[in-house]
Amino acid sequence: MGSAGMRGKKKLLAQLLHSTGTLSLLPHMPAWRGQQVRILTYHRVFDVADESVFPYDPGLISASTTDFREQIEYVATHFVPVTFARVLAALDDDRPLPHRAVVVTFDDGHADTYTNAYPILRSFDVPAAVFLSTGYIGGKEVFWFDRISYILFHASAGMLEMPGLNQTFRLTDVPSRRRAAEIILEHLKSLSDEQRRERIDWLVGVLGVETRADDAALSGPMTWDQVREMARAGIEFGSHAVSHPMLTRIDDATLDRELAESRIAIENQVGRSINIIAYPEGGPDAFDARVIAAAQRAGYRLGLSYMPGPNYLKHLNRFAIPRLQVERNTSRAWFRAMLELPGLFALEMGDTIPAQSFSDRNAEDPTATSPSMTATSFGMVEAEDSNGWHVLLGANLTGTMLCVDFAPAAPSAFFRLLGGAVHSIDLSFRQGHAQPEKIAELCRLLESNWLVRDGAATIDAFVLHDLEGRILSSHDEINLGRLLQLVYLLLKPGGFCYLGFRNGGALLGAGDGERAQDPPRLATVRKLLVHAGFRRDATRVHPYLLARGCVSEVLPERGYTSVKNSKLWREHVKEWCYGRFGAIRWAPAYGIVAFKDAVTPTLVDRLAQRLQLIPEFASTQLVMTRCQLLWRKVILSFGSAADKYGRLVVIYTRDKQAIGRREAEAGILGKMESRVPALRDKLPRVVAQGDLAGYRYFVLSEFPGMTIDRACPGTEIATRNAVHFLSELHKATAERCTGSQAVVDELIGNLFELAIDRYPALAPEIAQLAETVRRRAIGRHWLAVWQHGDYKLENVILNPHSLALVGVIDWELSRIRGLPMLDMLYLIAYNRSVNSGVRISDVYRSVILPWKFSAEEIQMLDAYQASIGLVVTDPALWATLYMIHDVGVRYSFNLAWSDERERLEQLLRETAAMLDLRPVTAIVPFGGAAVDGAGP
Repeated sequence: MGSAGMRGKKKLLAQLLHSTGTLSLLPHMPAWRGQQVRILTYHRVFDVADESVFPYDPGLISASTTDFREQIEYVATHFVPVTFARVLAALDDDRPLPHRAVVVTFDDGHADTYTNAYPILRSFDVPAAVFLSTGYIGGKEVFWFDRISYILFHASAGMLEMPGLNQTFRLTDVPSRRRAAEIILEHLKSLSDEQRRERIDWLVGVLGVETRADDAALSGPMTWDQVREMARAGIEFGSHAVSHPMLTRIDDATLDRELAESRIAIENQVGRSINIIAYPEGGPDAFDARVIAAAQRAGYRLGLSYMPGPNYLKHLNRFAIPRLQVERNTSRAWFRAMLELPGLFALEMGDTIPAQSFSDRNAEDPTATSPSMTATSFGMVEAEDSNGWHVLLGANLTGTMLCVDFAPAAPSAFFRLLGGAVHSIDLSFRQGHAQPEKIAELCRLLESNWLVRDGAATIDAFVLHDLEGRILSSHDEINLGRLLQLVYLLLKPGGFCYLGFRNGGALLGAGDGERAQDPPRLATVRKLLVHAGFRRDATRVHPYLLARGCVSEVLPERGYTSVKNSKLWREHVKEWCYGRFGAIRWAPAYGIVAFKDAVTPTLVDRLAQRLQLIPEFASTQLVMTRCQLLWRKVILSFGSAADKYGRLVVIYTRDKQAIGRREAEAGILGKMESRVPALRDKLPRVVAQGDLAGYRYFVLSEFPGMTIDRACPGTEIATRNAVHFLSELHKATAERCTGSQAVVDELIGNLFELAIDRYPALAPEIAQLAETVRRRAIGRHWLAVWQHGDYKLENVILNPHSLALVGVIDWELSRIRGLPMLDMLYLIAYNRSVNSGVRISDVYRSVILPWKFSAEEIQMLDAYQASIGLVVTDPALWATLYMIHDVGVRYSFNLAWSDERERLEQLLRETAAMLDLRPVTAIVPFGGAAVDGAGP
């Protein structure tokens, strides 16, 4: 389904390309001929006169009839609309597609696809493909996701506590109901199909709302008569399953039934073969290797996702095909730019598509959430915001602070951790108050509760972090000025005011989620601060980049420098947009710190001062070159003003686990420097560590270059270079071992102990697997190496031009005596995950466990084994060891979630079955005949 609106309304780059006529030149570029097929995707084409009385989710409406007509006219005039039958012929028979081929698609099967979209398609003779959730077609029941929106829209005003969500919803006005529906829908998508149905029935019973017939007509499904009529006119149809479930959340039998029955139902109605499916929801968590295998069994030949991106026929993954999403508020300029440059405009700048679920995320992954924070992405976003941008504030973070907070998570909770006297004002659910009234009420609260009669100052800091746009508005300049004047009066000497807000003049959306409505302009806020009494030279402006609605990076004075995936065009555009002169104008958001008197040193300033005490940097004026804000830590780079990259990287955290891992890494790197001198120049050096403002910091030398966490040009070369380094490391640290009980316990037993410690509820299953492995391991020759523990391209630093490997980072999971091969298998699994958008655990099940690698992967595995003198003769054993290391060391499955527990239990069962299926005597050597485990 589409999200609630296109991220960002003012995409000035697209507007610039459109208004200058640059887009009209692109069709004549001969180098692009035959390379791509664009696939547009819509949900609903519908006109809503007044959204405040529309009982369903307006975010599902991709276009009004007027906008849709204009878009289809542009497609018909400037592109060549084709069918999927023609795309399949091009893939199967190597037939060329027309230059500028495009396919138009619709998901779900709403009635307005027939009543509103179909006549427009016919008028321009444009074919299309419609993907039907067949359980709804021809019936009177609205789609389950529409039902949720309807129930919450019509529920009586009051409080709602949803089972499984650690959150209370106040159902008052339309925005609060829309927000509750959004959060509950995301929660329901994470559940199994059976759990989802139970929660919907619970909602109906508690709130007592059923869909009225006249309202159902606003969001009803198509009829089979309409489907047959469209099919006769050349419209293609495909499956969207029967009941629109999350296919990854249903069991194997239900999955096969959903895919087979939907296909059969459509074939019976249209009288032709159906071989295309669009996965319901379509995001990275909506399909995996198991779903793809089921789709292939059911006879489908193409699988479409809802992940954005271009389609290059030579590299097309037939069962993970991206599409170009048309969503509400897609501007004319953006639509045309997206079609002309899909590789650039398919994703908004800085947006990310997670390749892994929570169960497959690294324990140090910045996007991973703790169990207490998984209830809503809304809560997670604000909790992340509360844990990073404070490094920009004044040094006095432990005085009396006044925070304007927004439930369910708030900055005040964070500042209390520092020991300050924190007071909060929650304006998030003021009933019946429009945006201007909220800021006026905030002023009244300050005057009545905080402004003492004699005018004495009472607070050391005022914090208003408003990226949601609930308070700050460009239309309320008078009240904003009044608020800042009150804050100035309340602040003690040396105090500061912090405002975090969206940029009303942002150039690009930057993956920032819902744009705040009518955000203020930077110049306006600066002017009002000066009028309030703050000196302009005592004010600091910090441009922000955003991801999923929260601050992900603070831009330094020099602007943005790409350090991840810098081979992608999107990164070059970001560097241009957010460079030295663009950042202060066009960044998606700002943090402004205005000091009442002279500027006091921030935490960043104090860190820089500490670094200047390091003898080798005493003569270099260090400045911040990068500041990334992650969930449990802040990562800062420092270098000279002339450096493109930093020279020192600082990890700044108070999280106990993160501190423990950094301390472990410091000890490991000290030992490695003497152990592998030949590779010393590729290992980070721990320069210093200490404490500052209640936090721990670790300073390491920084490698100039880039990392890779998604498919980009040069990934294959980078992987080969990573394999070469790994081979050199393991060759330099290899130790031959016997298969004695002691050696097996050290190299193998420890892995199972870690897994049992992490999942005591599954101790019997893990212990049984451990015993099987122990019997197969004893008596063999083994090879011990210095194991990295988390070896992937994201932890490899590359020269962005030559792709030569210049360094390897994140050694906190390494072992002086560990098993070979595991790092190598993880490198392959990680690459597969980021290239295909599937979970790493699914790569294990479909590739590593059955030992079915690509020809290129086999070449790399053979080269690695030959280099270190290893020959794998028991693939099932090595696959098992890889899996146990994966779940016992890298990732955490949350067993409180039934689907997470089921996934881990299934992994253990499948692994045990493979070990039984492939006894040692029946094993065929993987890399040639030799003794088990290691060469003699």
